[in-house]
Amino acid sequence: MTVKHSQSITCLSCKKASDFDFYGSINTMLAPTLKQRVKNFDIFKFICPHCGSEQFVAYSFLYHQMEDKLMIYCCQDEEEIAKVRELYAGDFTTAVDEKGRERAIDTSGYRRRIVIGADNLVEKIRIFDAGLDDRLMEIYKIMLYGQMQPQLAEMPGGDDVDAVFVDEQLDGSLDLVFVANGQAVGAVPFSQEVYDIIEKQYSDAVSQLVDAEPVIDQDWAFDFLAKVAQQNA
Repeated sequence: MTVKHSQSITCLSCKKASDFDFYGSINTMLAPTLKQRVKNFDIFKFICPHCGSEQFVAYSFLYHQMEDKLMIYCCQDEEEIAKVRELYAGDFTTAVDEKGRERAIDTSGYRRRIVIGADNLVEKIRIFDAGLDDRLMEIYKIMLYGQMQPQLAEMPGGDDVDAVFVDEQLDGSLDLVFVANGQAVGAVPFSQEVYDIIEKQYSDAVSQLVDAEPVIDQDWAFDFLAKVAQQNA
């Protein structure tokens, strides 16, 4: 189900109050037009009706791509992640309907993820929509960063790269973008050939995992690679 409510917020520019729609959950099967609004960050944009100022409003909600058995909870901090982990325990997850009532959702067979922030939410959607495994993509990003360090060192800001994000072009192709202090400093196209090599190398180890860990990020990939290296030592 898709749930939203209006709440008054204050414009940071003119200090006047206006209503803004907050989504508690989004079901892309029941509300397919909202998927693109998530991917282009429209649901986070507040345009003040008084002064026209555009502002980004960060908030938490459940993204439910029901047609693909995918759930991603967008959190704002680590403390909230701990609470969502409890919701994800077992095969049922609770959601609040349009009347404020809690409903159980059977999530057996689902891929369940937790992310912090809109950027990470949208990245997950891009990865899954491309038919890729986000666990393999996190490994891909670590390996790519290691390979690209000499080239990055020659770019302005390249020495400060602290993240690699998956971006989607207008034609649907994917790029991997190197980010330093919130700014893109370089990008390379996604390589299906490289992904296939990583899949061949790590698919057995990944397949042995119980797909219960909902936080799949850089830290998860480093831990995974360390365990694989230890097993092969």
